[in-house]
Amino acid sequence: MKIGIICGHGNGDPGAVSPTFGSEADFVRKLAPLIKKYLSEYAEVNILDTSINWYSYLQSNYFDFSEYDYIIELHGNAGAKDHGGNGKTTGIEIWVTSLEQAITVEQNICKAIEQFGLLNRGVKVCDFLVITAIKKQGVSSCLIENGFIDDFDDMKLISDNIEEYCKILARSISEGFGLKNKEDSSADENGKYVIQCGAFKEYANAKRISDKINSIGYSNCISKINDYHKVYVGPFKNYETASEVSANLNKNKIDNYVLLNN
Repeated sequence: MKIGIICGHGNGDPGAVSPTFGSEADFVRKLAPLIKKYLSEYAEVNILDTSINWYSYLQSNYFDFSEYDYIIELHGNAGAKDHGGNGKTTGIEIWVTSLEQAITVEQNICKAIEQFGLLNRGVKVCDFLVITAIKKQGVSSCLIENGFIDDFDDMKLISDNIEEYCKILARSISEGFGLKNKEDSSADENGKYVIQCGAFKEYANAKRISDKINSIGYSNCISKINDYHKVYVGPFKNYETASEVSANLNKNKIDNYVLLNN
């Protein structure tokens, strides 16, 4: 699986500004390499050009996002006006476009960051320019508001624990998509659903599909059943996760369907 990271604002636009923690543009550019560091344990990850203000750029330019399976746009929120701290966080929220059909991954991110200590403001819908331009190319995307820049409690919690924050965020994305750590390809034996990606008389044909699935970040296995070599991805604990992985496999031209794991 290939994931892209876009940093909001920049190129002269600071975004929201905190007198203590600096600009939103600088903040998300600190998060991006750490998220990439941990998310790369599960998928191929690229940080798109951070010198570009993507909101301005895409108003008059076209960019081909089709090589990606998923893109996250990083921002910090504003409006709390709590520069001194009141002992409470204002929280994380994630935006998706009205074109998205599933929000399981984004909900998983919010729940994980809630456990970290930020208020969970949920997944919301708005056709923001960047994520809409991406989604119109058939690539799922979301805009993550990583706390409130003008909330002292939000920024101190993240800044004091920035490695852990990025690690949790990366892990929640990988879990949402059912990705396995590249160094640990063991399947979830308690999972209720699996994805079958073909049945082949010749082992070589099954191996070819298996290798392609591995190349996009999903662990899989080949099982010989009644003289056919069948390729399976999973298992997965819930149908929603299996369906999202199935959609990504389809995007990569791998025919498949979701089955109960008997």
